[in-house]
Order: sequence, then structure tokens, then C-alpha cells
Amino acid sequence: MALVIFGAWRPGRVAGGALLFGLTLALKTRLQTFGVDFSPILLSMLPYVLAVGVPVAISIRSRNRPAPAPAALGIACRREER
Repeated sequence: MALVIFGAWRPGRVAGGALLFGLTLALKTRLQTFGVDFSPILLSMLPYVLAVGVPVAISIRSRNRPAPAPAALGIACRREER
């Protein structure tokens, strides 16, 4: 859900957000490989902090603009009877 909000319902931005999330997950193992002495717990937490922090920052920044959400968001889909 955070990726969809981060991407503003645009597939390219959602893919970019997923790539950012994956890169932060891979950062932990890369930094440990290079011998950087940093808490592995904090490095494991970084992708999830970004997943919460980025949508919060976007919502604060776009407070005065209408949300780019789809018009049918939240409307129940009803199946037609034949």
C-alpha cells in the first residue's frame, strides 16, 4: 500500500519505489560485506522506515493539492446478474 501511495497510482513510480525498497534491503548485506561497522538491526529497519516515512512526507507536502487517487477508489464493485 505504501508503494502505491508513493507512486501516486502511476505504474512507473510504483516500480521505482519497489526498486528503492529492494535497494535498501540489499544495502544491509552490501555494507556488511564491505566491513562497515553499523548496527544490523538499524539497517534491517531502514526499508520499513522508508515505507512509512515516504508516504507521510508526500502527504504533508501535498496537503493543499487534491489526491491523484482514482475516481472509483472506495466504491464497491457489484457483479451484474445475467
